Amino acid sequence: MIFSGKWARGIKNKFVVEMQRNEGLFPDFPIQNTLTQEIRKTASAKNNPDFLSLWSGQSPTLAKNQTVESLIQSIIAEAKKIGSVEAR
Repeated sequence: MIFSGKWARGIKNKFVVEMQRNEGLFPDFPIQNTLTQEIRKTASAKNNPDFLSLWSGQSPTLAKNQTVESLIQSIIAEAKKIGSVEAR
């Protein structure tokens, strides 16, 4: 959201951490994407990952704001469910 104005999974870097507290104030895509374009372009030219959009994963529309603990618990529960179905 911070770089593009769309929900997405990304690796936290300096820019994300610094801007996260104001995330609710950012405009939606494509405005936010345009506003951060020069920052990303300059960071890329200088090979500075602190100001790049470091996307991770796929299907950004499925991204959720959750803790790692919650994610891991969900994965374990799904794996147990799959395991119990396969055991039948």
